[in-house]
This record gives sequence, structure tokens and C-alpha cells, in this order.
Amino acid sequence: ELEIKTVLYTETSDQKTADIICEATGADKALLHSCHNLTKDEIKSGKTYLSLMNENVETIKEALK
Repeated sequence: ELEIKTVLYTETSDQKTADIICEATGADKALLHSCHNLTKDEIKSGKTYLSLMNENVETIKEALK
């Protein structure tokens, strides 16, 4: 009914609800990082609060297309 094309989820969620919605609607799923928790791998790869927020902006832009 709303023609939602992308379901956003946070990195700390188990993603089950997002998966169910995507399966039922055919929507894509995309990460919206909460930016308050970084994994060791994210830290090692040089991710920062600002870089994650920039990624979120791009994710939101894509989701709203």
C-alpha cells in the first residue's frame, strides 16, 4: 500500500522483523548504523562516527529514491 522499497535496520538488531517485512513486500534491507557501538573490525578499518554518519546519509538517500 505504501510502496516502501527499503527497510532500515540497526546493527544491534537481530533483523528478523526486517527480514519478514522484506520477504512479505519484496523490499530491500539496508543498515542504518546507530554510531554508538563499533566492532573491532570497524575500528581496525578506520571507521569513525563521522564516516558512519556519512554512510547513513547515503543509505537514506538510496532508501528514499
